[in-house]
This record gives sequence, C-alpha cells and structure tokens, in this order.
Amino acid sequence: MHTGETLTLLFRSREDGTFELQVKESWSGRTASGSFVPPYTNRQLNALQKKLNTLESRDDDLREIGHRLFLALCGSETPGTSRREASEQSVQSMLRSVIQRTLRRRGTVAMTFGFTAGCGEFVRYPWELLHNGEHFLIASGIFTLTRALLRPGETGGGELPVQPPMRLLYISASPKNCVPLETERSFEALERALSDPIEKGHILLDRLEQVTFDQLVGYLSSHGGVSVFDDQEIVAPCYAVHFDGHGAYGRLCPEEECERLNESDARTCTACATSLHHIKAQTYLCFCDAEGCNRYIDTQSLRELLVSSDVRLAVFSACETAALAGEDSPHHPQGIAFDATLATALVMDQVPAVIAMPFSSQDDLSPTFISHFYGALAQGRTLEEALSRARHAMLPYKHHGWFIPVLYRHVSEGQQGPVALLADRDAPEEHDWLFAHLHTTSTFVGREKELHDLSSLLSAAARGEEQGVDSNGHYTLRPGTHHIALTGPAGIGKSALAYEVVRRNREKFSGGVIGISLQGGKPFGEALIEIAHQLHVSTRTMPLDDLRYCFDLVLGALHTRASRALPCLLLLDSFEEVKEHAQLEFWHRFLCALPQEVVVLASSRSNPTAVAVLEGILCRWYEYGVGKMPDADLLQLFTDLAAASGLDQRIHL
Repeated sequence: MHTGETLTLLFRSREDGTFELQVKESWSGRTASGSFVPPYTNRQLNALQKKLNTLESRDDDLREIGHRLFLALCGSETPGTSRREASEQSVQSMLRSVIQRTLRRRGTVAMTFGFTAGCGEFVRYPWELLHNGEHFLIASGIFTLTRALLRPGETGGGELPVQPPMRLLYISASPKNCVPLETERSFEALERALSDPIEKGHILLDRLEQVTFDQLVGYLSSHGGVSVFDDQEIVAPCYAVHFDGHGAYGRLCPEEECERLNESDARTCTACATSLHHIKAQTYLCFCDAEGCNRYIDTQSLRELLVSSDVRLAVFSACETAALAGEDSPHHPQGIAFDATLATALVMDQVPAVIAMPFSSQDDLSPTFISHFYGALAQGRTLEEALSRARHAMLPYKHHGWFIPVLYRHVSEGQQGPVALLADRDAPEEHDWLFAHLHTTSTFVGREKELHDLSSLLSAAARGEEQGVDSNGHYTLRPGTHHIALTGPAGIGKSALAYEVVRRNREKFSGGVIGISLQGGKPFGEALIEIAHQLHVSTRTMPLDDLRYCFDLVLGALHTRASRALPCLLLLDSFEEVKEHAQLEFWHRFLCALPQEVVVLASSRSNPTAVAVLEGILCRWYEYGVGKMPDADLLQLFTDLAAASGLDQRIHL
C-alpha cells in the first residue's frame, strides 16, 4: 500500500458557468478551494494539440505551455486581495508550499487530477508539461500524475493490486501495408523486465503476434473471463494487456472499398469524397486481417470486449489512443466525447487503469518505456511510480516523448491514492499488520470525540505547530511537543483507540508508521530490531549484541527521513509493561533523541513523563486521559463483537 504524500486536485463546475478548483493535501489534511480560469479556449486547445502531435516541439515551446498551465493553477500572489481572492490564494500557497517542501526533501508527491461533470474540457490539457519556471514538475519526479474520471455514486478503486498468479498478454501487430514496427525488441525488453516475477510464477507472460481481433477474442474467452459464468475455472486470469502497434484517432470512411481513416474534423473522405457527416470520430487500433493486412478495430468493439473481461490494467503503446477532441454536438454538451477515445472509454466503463498516448509517439521509445515501466512494477512499485521511472528513461531522446504516456484510473472519491499492479504476498494487509503489532480487534465503536481530539494532536505534531485551547477548553500541544501518551486503567480500550486513530491518520505520515507492542516487557534491543525491519533497514550485518550500534543505526535512519521532511509515527503499545530500570533508561534516551519529525504515540497506564524525570531525562509528553465509554457505545460494541463471533445466535437481549 502507498503511504506517501498525496495531492488531489478536483475540478468542479459552478451554476454560473465558472469553475472551481479544490485542492487537498495528505501531509496536513488541509483542503483549499478557489476559482479556476481556463488558460485556453477550445480553439486554442485544438491548435495546441495539433502542435504537440507533430513531434517537433522544442524545449522552449514545452516550457511555455507548461508554465501557462502552472500559472492557471497557482497564479501569482498579490497583496490587497478580497475574501474570495484570498481563498484562491490559499490554493496557490498550498500548491507552492507542496512543491517547495518536496524539492527540499528530494521526494515525490502523488498528484491526482479529478474531473467532475462539466469539466471534461480540462482532461485534454497536457498537464504532464506543468512547469514552475524552474522544473518540469512531472519529468523531474517532483510529482507523479494520474487523471481520475469521477462519477457521483459510482464505486471503484478496489480492483488493484491483484493477487498473483496472473497472466500478462503482450499483443503486437505490424500489418504489412502499414509502416513496419520493431516489436521483437519490445517483447524482449518485457521478458527481461518481468524475469523475476515470471521465475517466481507470479506472472505468466503470453504473446499474440500479428494479432487478429478473432485471436484476441479467443484468448480473452480462455484466460480473461470473457463469456465465462464461473470465474473460479480460471486459475491465472489475464489481468493486464499490453498492445504494441499502430493507433489513430479520426473518422473512418464507411465505403467498404475505401476505408480511409480521415482527420477527426474532416467532413468528407480525402480519398473518395464520401460524406462523413454522420461518422463519429474515435480511436482505432490497427490489427491484422487473415492476410496480414491492416484491419481497423474501433473503440466501441474494444470497449465491449475488454469491459466484460478480467483486465485491470491496459497499456496501449500506440499513437493517439488517449487523444481527446472537443466536439460541438447535442450528444456531447460538455464538448468532449469520452466514449470515443479508447483510454477514457475503458476507464468510464470501470477498467481500473489505462496507460495510453494522446499524441503520436516514436516506435524506438517502446523498448525503453517497457523496460523501465514493467521493471518498476516487478519491484512492487505503484503504477504512478513506474510511469515516472519510464519518463526519466525517455528524457534523453531527441523527440520529446517523455510527456506523452498518460495514466487514467477509475476511482471513487477517497480512493485516489497510487496503487501497485501486484500485491505483495509476503507483506500483510494494512489491517493485518496493525492487528499483529497491536493485538486488537477489528471492531471499533464510538469514541468520536477522542478520535477527533487525537487526530488534531497528531496533525499539529506532524507539522510541528503549536495548538492553544480547543473549543471544549482542553489544552493542546505546546511548541516542540511530539510525544503523546494515551493513559488510563487496564482494559479501558487504549490499544484499540490507538489503532483506530493511527488507521485514520496514517496518510499524514509520509515517512511511514512504525508499530511496536511492548506487551510482556519486550527488551529494548528486540524492539530496535523490529523498528529497523519496519524502516527497511538491513539487519543482516547488525551486531545484535552491540546495543549502542543498533541504537545509532535506527536513530540515523529516522534522522534521514526527518531531514527530508518525511514525518514518521512511532506507535508504542503497553509502554507500562517496560519495568526494568535499565530498559526504561534505554527507552527514554532513545525517545528523547528522536527528531521532532518523529511523532511518538504511546499507550500506558501512567504518564511516561514521571519515569523520565526520575531517570534525569527531560522529555516533554502530552498526556491524553482515556475514560470509560458511554453505556450506549458499550452496548453497541458488545453487540458487534457477539455478531462477529456468532454469540448473537445464542444470546438474546
């Protein structure tokens, strides 16, 4: 699961015809809204897309386009603004602060663009070119970028990652009456990139060369879940498809003897002058016919086939497979025909993820893209990270193709975070991991006030901010305090509360969450090893008998994250069970040596401050007392636990 920093930008249309941009960042949990003024008219955008499709754009041109898009999002801050303008500047300041913080810590933020009804025109913008005046924000790795098409009431986003084993189908087509393509090098690059998961049996790599549409239908019927009533019959489903070939967006002449593919705005066929008035512009892929010649397969046919399949990731290494054209049509009042473009048509029909090309791309870039994209996926990276790595590898090429691949995902609100293709079978699920370390139940009821208070405290501690007195009269954090203790008698529910507050706030800690249970008085050395494992610090060469060395190694790893502005959360459960004098001294020296970016949340029957003072170690703790739950919540908790265990069938209240 991705636990790094995320930034979500959501475009909404207002009733007065203007547009709103809502920005939410996970680091602080803050949301800001302001007006969005489109930087291009429809005509200007059409001209821009044609220019980008020529493969002749210079660096200066790309920078100018990217900076114009950046200013549309961020603008320039000016004094003496109105209240509404001040709100909009909060959007600007949030975006600028995220960029500066990410540059300072040399990190990456996962950025998702969401588009609600009425904002379809903005999907066409080449956001991959965003430039802040110094850097291409996507090419430099400051951001990854995902386009999310959000539809109210729809669910989605839970289909990735998938559990191995799975099949990945590589499809290539180079019809003999089209420009020849070098697909063999691409397939060899794919085999090398996936060699490790192939060897482990996690991925079965299949190939269809000079593919016909009938062959694709047959394959997906056998391995992709198409027309299969019982999916359990398929042991290793085809979850991913990669198409390597020609693609184009336009109007296909209806005359059987002609079948010329014309420009999307053509009114008559350039070959036979047949009227194209009723012909819809859409994406076509070049498959082969029985003789090996070109056969255009339209978006609707591909959509109907793939939407009923098990495919979760579709990658189209073909020109114009994500091309979107503005249309003035009563059928598309928003001006965009999403169902006519292959990438958006599939995503709208709930294919979880599609990578495609909105412009023409160079064939010689395909092996480079494949090698780095799939190589990153094989290492467990997210789709967003893998695409970012592929962009970096494409940077040196003469024709600027790094910005061309785009990622679309079908998600519901709240599920826009990056995802991997393959689930790590060796890694526990998020809930399992926390249960294993906290020994708590998955049932949680009530304590909304405590959760609200603790969420505010964690947010303030993560940002290093001071908090005064809240609306209920409770004192909150003083500057520099980043140790929080949940105190209360045994059995009051401290561990369950700690788990739940971490579950709700883990995205605020881009450096990760570390959970340690100290039940049974676990020795400090064992706990250090657990912390090292969770920080992905190699323990093979750690001299386990040299406690000072392990102490410094773990502390150094945490300081490294702190220096990159990556806040961490260290969760210590049952701290009161550490009773030996020497062990307590080790713990307090360690906790007091932690940088402020490491927030400590400990559950304990008493305030650790008292013990620290006795040891002569000054470490300021904020104590949050946990009291008894209201009777109504206790009854609901008992009812839920009884239902989960089956006791409700024997107990009648």
